[in-house]
Amino acid sequence: KAPRLDYNMKEEIAWYYGGGQIIDTTNTVESFWGYFYVKENRFIFKDDVTVTNPDNTLVTDSLLYNSETGAMSFEGPTEVFSDTNYIACNRGFYDSKNKLSVFNRSVFLQAKEQNLRTDSLIYNQANKTTEAFGSVELRDTVENMIVTGNHLFYEEVFNRFRITEDVLYIMIDKKDSLFLHSDTLISSREEEKKSRRIQAFPHVQFYRSDIQGRCDSLDYLVVDSIIRLFREPVIWQENNQLTADTLGIFLSNDGISKMELQNSGFLVTRVDSLNYNQIKGKTITGYFLNDQLNKVVVNGNGECLFYPKDDESIIGQHKSLSSEILIYFKDGKIDRISFVKDPDSKLTPLKDLGPNDLYLEAFKWLGDKRPANREDIRTWK
Repeated sequence: KAPRLDYNMKEEIAWYYGGGQIIDTTNTVESFWGYFYVKENRFIFKDDVTVTNPDNTLVTDSLLYNSETGAMSFEGPTEVFSDTNYIACNRGFYDSKNKLSVFNRSVFLQAKEQNLRTDSLIYNQANKTTEAFGSVELRDTVENMIVTGNHLFYEEVFNRFRITEDVLYIMIDKKDSLFLHSDTLISSREEEKKSRRIQAFPHVQFYRSDIQGRCDSLDYLVVDSIIRLFREPVIWQENNQLTADTLGIFLSNDGISKMELQNSGFLVTRVDSLNYNQIKGKTITGYFLNDQLNKVVVNGNGECLFYPKDDESIIGQHKSLSSEILIYFKDGKIDRISFVKDPDSKLTPLKDLGPNDLYLEAFKWLGDKRPANREDIRTWK
């Protein structure tokens, strides 16, 4: 219906201007201008276009609509409103019968506590999936995180998304945010623990001013505040390097509270360009105070090699074996060591040390692989 309607009987084209409304079984369309090509079941609407149906409302500048298929395409600044989502874009396509939407050009999606920006987006309302392509940025204001990449696939039913291609995950913190880079990242909802789980793989690297690391794969359960690193994990914290088969970082409100090195644990602290304090064992647990390593407990096959000092001068090399070792740190350096069970110790002057005496078996210094800043995590060394 419209205040005025013209009709060309020969061409079978009808048009209106000054405002009009078209109603079918699914949609109600309103606009200032409207053209109807009867033979093709095709409408063209221009200026102040509004499409309303039971699922959402669409507002745009220009719209093409096929009344037979229920498909429409739109051009110009466009907004889509529904009970749960808000979408803005500058071009798109909508199939109302099949519940399929395609949005292009500077797409913005707001869904409860999350918002998404991307170049292109496909939303399948029937199976509740969203796929985004190009310059993807997802923000979650409740969980204080930002994740970016070039391709995202989201399953609303499982509250799970997978993002790939140059992935950057930012764990926002008022004091110091953590930046993580990987090839792929999966975020899912663990209903049993009512918490989100983050899984990143492969080529994982992360940076925060007080801690850096890398591994092949990473698992982070938010409710437990535990980050677990797998397959050749390495952590750098101040002058310390930590490696193991599996490595766990325990977080608290004050930062890092504890680290666990499971199987083949190895802690290295650089003393100078030649010498390194070294601790290894089956299991190593490091306890932190004010984000600094405060105490280390070694259990099983403990070995310790360090260089005690007298007035800042190294007096020799102290090498010990014990099934349980306690190491206390001060200002990031070894302060004292206690050998709890069956110690076997030896102090050797530096002049008596040969090249093979400087390192414990399996020693590796990986400082050249350490991310220097948050941009450095994008380069796998």
